[in-house]
Amino acid sequence: MKKQVKVKFVGFQSGGYINGIKLKNTWLYKVLDKHFDIIECEDADYVICSCFNLYEYCGMNQIRIMYSGENYVPDYNLVDYSICSYPISFGDRNFFLPASLFGYDGERKSVEDRKNCFDKSILENKTKFANLIASYDSENNNRSKLFNELSKYKFVDSPGKFLNNCDAVVRFQDNSKVEFQKQCKFSLCVESAVSTGFNTEKIMDAFYAETIPIYYGDPEIAKIFNPKAFINVSDYGSIEEVVKKIIEIDNDDELYLKMLNEPVFNEEKFITKTFEEAEKYIIHIFEQPIEKAGRRSKVYWPLGHEEFLVKATKTHKFLYKNKLYLFLKNILRKFR
Repeated sequence: MKKQVKVKFVGFQSGGYINGIKLKNTWLYKVLDKHFDIIECEDADYVICSCFNLYEYCGMNQIRIMYSGENYVPDYNLVDYSICSYPISFGDRNFFLPASLFGYDGERKSVEDRKNCFDKSILENKTKFANLIASYDSENNNRSKLFNELSKYKFVDSPGKFLNNCDAVVRFQDNSKVEFQKQCKFSLCVESAVSTGFNTEKIMDAFYAETIPIYYGDPEIAKIFNPKAFINVSDYGSIEEVVKKIIEIDNDDELYLKMLNEPVFNEEKFITKTFEEAEKYIIHIFEQPIEKAGRRSKVYWPLGHEEFLVKATKTHKFLYKNKLYLFLKNILRKFR
């Protein structure tokens, strides 16, 4: 008989999504459902929270588990455990799950076995040169800089909201993004911010779409992904040097195929092993006696920190609903 666990999910995207995946379709929910009898309720013993509607979980006395694939470092004064996209070492309080793996615990994990799968016939399907799919520019305008410089050589398709220059429609909730990328030889994969350990689905989607990623972001990306399988912008002294390398590969079919046929990961079965370890981590949290599962301090400065955030959150909600405040806020914006 499964152990019954009372859980509340707080702070996820509208509609209960995380990184474009419906909460109940995530590996986390599936693992909980596999090992435990989940009871979703208000008087829960555990709160699984994310960084949307931040601090909504404050003031609750349950065991808190932060689950986020966003560019957000958990505050361990506020949460007991985390499953996040940063390689934080803090006892048993964090599990590093690269955001790039979100959505790759199912059929898509077959990409981990890919090696020497392609011959020249794949070039017949590459009717487009390169793509950039994004909703906005990145930190320090790195997306637009790379896009603009590469566009001097050949047309780069941008079907997203940012720098849109084509009629194609792509969505992150279905396969339309990957299907579009499959037509391209290269994919620009520029993270929103440069942070060690933070790498998102951008590079994985490019690999899955059988295109070569042109990656910029995580300084330690080559610890996970095979550096022979993608172009790491950080390895070059300038964007001009990166573009020069792309042009070289674009004009050499053998060189292109050699790179495309490289294994995606440095470690065999990397996705499988990562999710197996993540499952053990979750089981460890929930199999402990509830009275021993807590990790965060609830006195002195951590307590004062949380009490302040509870008050600030209530004030923010009040002001957000206040029409006069919003009216004045919009007027002030015009004078910035």
